[in-house]
Amino acid sequence: MRKVTNFLIGIVVGIGAGVLAGLLLAPKAGRDLQADIVEEYESSAKLLGFAADDRSLEIPRRKEDRTGPEIRIE
Repeated sequence: MRKVTNFLIGIVVGIGAGVLAGLLLAPKAGRDLQADIVEEYESSAKLLGFAADDRSLEIPRRKEDRTGPEIRIE
């Protein structure tokens, strides 16, 4: 499992580095480049936020799958 996680992290970092290199080497004006970087950053932040939200919802479900539904005695 750890190898898969490290592999996926490597892919994400590699894609990010490639996008950054592409933006920096593209023949654009400075302001246009800054706008593109900000736009990409914001879309990536939203995507990561959605992934974190999905993951936080998944964790309690996994716990319930292992232990069964929580029973409260009042």
